[in-house]
Amino acid sequence: MITWLIALVCSTAVGARIGRLTVRPPSLARVSIAVAAISVTAAATIRTRTVTEVLDASGPGTAATGFEICWIVFGAATALIAAASVPRLSRGPQWPLPVAFAATAVAVIANELRGPDHHRLTDVFLTVTATFAVVAGLRYARWNPLGRAIGLFCAGSLVVAGIGLHSLAVRPAEHAMPEGLWWAVAVIAISAGCSSVMVEAWLRARVDLRRTRRLWTALTTAHPELLDTDYRSATATLTASDRIAQILDGLYLHAGAGLFAPEPTPPPAGLPEHAAAIARWLHQGDAEPIDPAWLAAPDSVSDRRWIGAVCAAYNSPGQSGT
Repeated sequence: MITWLIALVCSTAVGARIGRLTVRPPSLARVSIAVAAISVTAAATIRTRTVTEVLDASGPGTAATGFEICWIVFGAATALIAAASVPRLSRGPQWPLPVAFAATAVAVIANELRGPDHHRLTDVFLTVTATFAVVAGLRYARWNPLGRAIGLFCAGSLVVAGIGLHSLAVRPAEHAMPEGLWWAVAVIAISAGCSSVMVEAWLRARVDLRRTRRLWTALTTAHPELLDTDYRSATATLTASDRIAQILDGLYLHAGAGLFAPEPTPPPAGLPEHAAAIARWLHQGDAEPIDPAWLAAPDSVSDRRWIGAVCAAYNSPGQSGT
């Protein structure tokens, strides 16, 4: 049951990567990540007892060999991702890199298929490619959605490199054991790295939609022209982005669209105080005109963060009664 759940997580990562390719221009790195996710999903599927039994019924060691082939494809794709991130390698023509890595992977796979025994070349290939990916990727690990995804992917690749080294040192002639715990760790970490950016974006969008609902409803009720009845965002992320833009436009309309601008005055210095002032103005039914400059996001503050602060202040119980 657990192996099937792991395979399900991997399938989610594949769906996320393919979805990414449909909305963004395909690039060498994006296609390689999708290939890596697909190969890991195939490996996770082979790990399940049902699939292993079906494959081994055609010959002993078939499942283990198929499992290793999946990881060889992953190693080539991962090395290609790492190579695309190295400035010196990415400046020239792009086609030699995939050709070289694909040819190497085919050679390693052919060597693995020569006989029933496991070959050291496979472990060497996995160790080298995974280590290369870790070394190249850790430079981009940061505490942000993309940096966390890279960190997870590198963590999984590091586990793969460790498994390859262990196999070379301890059991060089034996096939991989798909049911091993460390393979499960690698599969989960890599799948999480492939999909975490999209998952975080979706979760962040859901939070934004819930946080902005009250103010957005009030502004669109007062100014129906903010809504485009012929257009509807297809995803939560786009809906949240559209809602932030509509709130910004609604604030400007609510202030008279610049027709009743008072004397310019500096807004409160702090972001919470500034947002609280806007919230108080919104809650006043007969509010005095406000300087439109107050409604724009302060310098160095994103529109999302600014509208989030205004909505938080607007939703505050202390503001609703004023």
